[in-house]
Amino acid sequence: MKNIPELLFRVIRVCTVIVLISELLSLFGNMDWRFELFEHFRVQYFVSLVLASVGFMVLKKKKWALVSTIASVVNIFYFGHLFLPFYSDANSHMVKFAEINVLVSNQNYQAVEEFIINNDPDFVTLLEISKSWSDNLKVVTKKYPYIKKVTRSDNFGIMILSKFDLSKVAEKSAFDVPYYSGTIEVKNKEIFIMAVHPFPPASGELYKIRNDQFSLFQKTIKDSKSKYKVLMGDLNMTPWCRRYFSFIKGATLIDTNKGYGPKFTWPQGLLFPLGIKLDYIFHSKNIETAEFFVGDSVGSDHLPIFAKIRL
Repeated sequence: MKNIPELLFRVIRVCTVIVLISELLSLFGNMDWRFELFEHFRVQYFVSLVLASVGFMVLKKKKWALVSTIASVVNIFYFGHLFLPFYSDANSHMVKFAEINVLVSNQNYQAVEEFIINNDPDFVTLLEISKSWSDNLKVVTKKYPYIKKVTRSDNFGIMILSKFDLSKVAEKSAFDVPYYSGTIEVKNKEIFIMAVHPFPPASGELYKIRNDQFSLFQKTIKDSKSKYKVLMGDLNMTPWCRRYFSFIKGATLIDTNKGYGPKFTWPQGLLFPLGIKLDYIFHSKNIETAEFFVGDSVGSDHLPIFAKIRL
């Protein structure tokens, strides 16, 4: 029994060292796709190090408690901004948006339709849309008068459903991946819309292509003359990695998640304690978020997101 505290200390110390090394590697996230992977788990680093600090204090290992406490606080600088709400001079006109990565192999069409029907968004972006998905979304495709879609057998099909005219929204390509951009009119106010799904940075080549896609999206939204702007999609980055901060700065956008704390959209399921956020609805700084939430499972590996914005 006397050896139990020492054994416990060794276990906590080993786990802490692993987390500290991972956190250290995350500091080089802008240099290589492998290092960027370590950036995605800052919330988990924070929770792990806080628990380790408590354990070290109970075991009276003050130096280790101090090290783990300082290391845990570092992570707050990366995700703490999500607790801070953003306010603008927007008036009271509301527009509702939803984004769902449905997962091309998922067949729970009813759950996706129920999420859309229950929340009644004005504009919906659906990702990983195949012909099967297009054919089976029979209820919502009747509900929305304006629809555009690109069906594909891989992970990059896309569909947008809107209550507003989409005649000025066009399909475009970013390195052979389709996306939509253009303007819709809401109560005599023009909103520039982008619905995107860049590559996941799963290799050095894809990492470079994804970053080039980001540059294209930034330029496209900055070049728009519209006063109001919204960009939404699965961006394959987390809101506590440095690529995220450079992206929203370059595009001059605000995350609808801001003010609601860290949220997680992937992977839904058994690995969800290791979850990260990949799905977004961004808006320009003259718009204000009135509501944001992550929905329940729709059978995909991603969870759906919903935002109500005030123009």
